[in-house]
Amino acid sequence: MTLYAEVQGTTLIKYPYTFDDLQKENPFTNYGTDIDLVSIFNGTETATQKNYSLASVTIAPTPTYDSATQTIIHNEQPTLINGVWTLSWTVSTMTSEQISQYQTNIKNQISLSVQKRLDDFAKTRGYDGILSACTYSNSPTQKFAVEGQYCLDQRDATWAALTQLLSEIEAGTRPLPSSYEDIEGDLPQLVWP
Repeated sequence: MTLYAEVQGTTLIKYPYTFDDLQKENPFTNYGTDIDLVSIFNGTETATQKNYSLASVTIAPTPTYDSATQTIIHNEQPTLINGVWTLSWTVSTMTSEQISQYQTNIKNQISLSVQKRLDDFAKTRGYDGILSACTYSNSPTQKFAVEGQYCLDQRDATWAALTQLLSEIEAGTRPLPSSYEDIEGDLPQLVWP
């Protein structure tokens, strides 16, 4: 989707400028369906009277930033950069409260993903989830008892590994992961015996 701005030389007049804006300014003109908004606008009587023109707006590439300590947002208005109207980005340092909330959110997402991983594993053998599978550890049926005990052991080992990992993050000896995928390899493998 192309974005447009109404400009006068190097001065921004209106952003965004849409086809609806053009039609409102020129209510008795039929532009058809094959629309080149820049050439139509720049050729209208309204634009000529105002001595304004329409310019395409380019979106700047996303800059590199640290999502754990910085936020990024599009600027609301484009600026003229090297002759091109550009919608750029602003990178800001998070407050300590924002950083704390970000870390809490990441840890919660990781915990939910770990639980899903355990539940999905148990479901491969028809259990409702890891909790259901663990309840079979004392089953009189050998097959269920073995699977239940395995799930119980793997559940405990998985949560112990995650607790250790989170302790390392809190101690600053390990960086905060950006997602579950960053720590998945550090968890015990789940393979049925």
